[in-house]
Amino acid sequence: MSYTRIVTFDNQKVLAFGSIGVNYAVVDSEFFHPTRLLIVQNLTDALLQFSTNGVDDKFPLPANGQIVLDFSANKVGNVSWFLPAKSSIYVKRIGTPTTGSVYITAVHGTTD
Repeated sequence: MSYTRIVTFDNQKVLAFGSIGVNYAVVDSEFFHPTRLLIVQNLTDALLQFSTNGVDDKFPLPANGQIVLDFSANKVGNVSWFLPAKSSIYVKRIGTPTTGSVYITAVHGTTD
Protein backbone atom coordinates (compact mmCIF):
# COMPACT_ATOMS: atom_id res chain seq x y z
CA MET A 1 0.00 0.00 0.00
CA SER A 2 1.35 3.41 -0.93
CA TYR A 3 0.65 6.54 1.07
CA THR A 4 0.89 10.06 -0.30
CA ARG A 5 1.51 11.75 3.04
CA ILE A 6 4.45 10.63 5.13
CA VAL A 7 5.65 11.82 8.53
CA THR A 8 9.39 12.55 8.56
CA PHE A 9 11.54 13.12 11.65
CA ASP A 10 14.41 15.58 11.32
CA ASN A 11 17.73 14.75 12.93
CA GLN A 12 17.63 15.42 16.66
CA LYS A 13 19.10 18.75 17.77
CA VAL A 14 21.16 18.89 20.98
CA LEU A 15 22.81 21.53 23.15
CA ALA A 16 24.85 20.37 26.15
CA PHE A 17 24.56 22.06 29.56
CA GLY A 18 28.00 23.71 29.29
CA SER A 19 26.87 25.72 26.25
CA ILE A 20 23.77 27.13 27.98
CA GLY A 21 24.52 30.55 29.44
CA VAL A 22 22.85 33.79 30.51
CA ASN A 23 22.36 34.84 26.86
CA TYR A 24 20.33 32.92 24.31
CA ALA A 25 22.13 30.21 22.32
CA VAL A 26 20.63 28.44 19.30
CA VAL A 27 19.94 24.76 19.87
CA ASP A 28 22.08 23.15 17.16
CA SER A 29 20.77 24.67 13.88
CA GLU A 30 17.67 25.91 12.09
CA PHE A 31 14.87 23.69 10.82
CA PHE A 32 15.01 23.14 7.07
CA HIS A 33 11.32 22.27 6.62
CA PRO A 34 8.04 23.70 7.90
CA THR A 35 7.56 21.89 11.22
CA ARG A 36 4.26 20.26 12.11
CA LEU A 37 5.21 18.98 15.56
CA LEU A 38 8.03 19.98 17.91
CA ILE A 39 9.25 18.12 21.00
CA VAL A 40 11.42 20.22 23.33
CA GLN A 41 13.10 18.38 26.21
CA ASN A 42 15.07 19.98 29.03
CA LEU A 43 17.02 17.02 30.35
CA THR A 44 19.32 19.21 32.44
CA ASP A 45 19.11 19.74 36.20
CA ALA A 46 18.03 23.41 35.97
CA LEU A 47 15.10 25.63 34.98
CA LEU A 48 15.65 26.96 31.44
CA GLN A 49 14.01 29.67 29.28
CA PHE A 50 13.25 29.15 25.57
CA SER A 51 12.74 31.53 22.67
CA THR A 52 11.87 31.40 18.97
CA ASN A 53 13.85 34.52 18.05
CA GLY A 54 16.76 34.61 20.51
CA VAL A 55 15.51 37.84 22.12
CA ASP A 56 12.04 37.41 23.63
CA ASP A 57 11.23 34.85 26.33
CA LYS A 58 8.55 32.42 25.06
CA PHE A 59 8.31 29.56 27.59
CA PRO A 60 10.28 28.07 30.51
CA LEU A 61 10.83 24.39 31.10
CA PRO A 62 11.72 22.92 34.49
CA ALA A 63 14.57 20.46 34.99
CA ASN A 64 13.74 17.17 33.27
CA GLY A 65 10.66 18.79 31.70
CA GLN A 66 9.34 18.62 28.18
CA ILE A 67 6.68 20.13 25.96
CA VAL A 68 5.10 18.80 22.78
CA LEU A 69 3.91 21.52 20.40
CA ASP A 70 1.51 20.07 17.81
CA PHE A 71 1.01 23.02 15.47
CA SER A 72 -1.01 21.03 12.93
CA ALA A 73 -3.61 19.89 15.47
CA ASN A 74 -5.47 23.19 15.05
CA LYS A 75 -6.64 23.45 11.47
CA VAL A 76 -8.80 26.04 9.78
CA GLY A 77 -10.59 24.03 7.09
CA ASN A 78 -7.85 21.99 5.41
CA VAL A 79 -5.08 24.44 6.32
CA SER A 80 -2.67 23.47 9.12
CA TRP A 81 -0.37 25.69 11.16
CA PHE A 82 3.40 25.19 10.90
CA LEU A 83 6.59 26.53 12.44
CA PRO A 84 8.21 28.09 9.35
CA ALA A 85 11.28 26.63 7.65
CA LYS A 86 14.51 28.41 8.68
CA SER A 87 13.18 28.79 12.26
CA SER A 88 15.34 28.04 15.28
CA ILE A 89 14.82 27.38 18.98
CA TYR A 90 17.04 29.23 21.46
CA VAL A 91 17.71 28.53 25.13
CA LYS A 92 19.21 30.37 28.10
CA ARG A 93 19.52 29.52 31.74
CA ILE A 94 17.35 30.69 34.61
CA GLY A 95 19.01 28.25 36.99
CA THR A 96 22.54 26.97 36.37
CA PRO A 97 22.65 23.53 34.73
CA THR A 98 25.48 21.23 35.81
CA THR A 99 24.55 18.13 33.82
CA GLY A 100 22.47 17.01 30.86
CA SER A 101 21.38 18.56 27.57
CA VAL A 102 18.48 20.15 25.72
CA TYR A 103 17.02 18.01 22.94
CA ILE A 104 14.69 19.09 20.15
CA THR A 105 12.87 16.78 17.77
CA ALA A 106 11.04 18.25 14.77
CA VAL A 107 8.50 16.43 12.61
CA HIS A 108 7.43 17.51 9.15
CA GLY A 109 5.37 15.99 6.39
CA THR A 110 6.46 14.86 2.94
CA THR A 111 4.69 13.34 -0.02
CA ASP A 112 5.58 10.34 -2.22
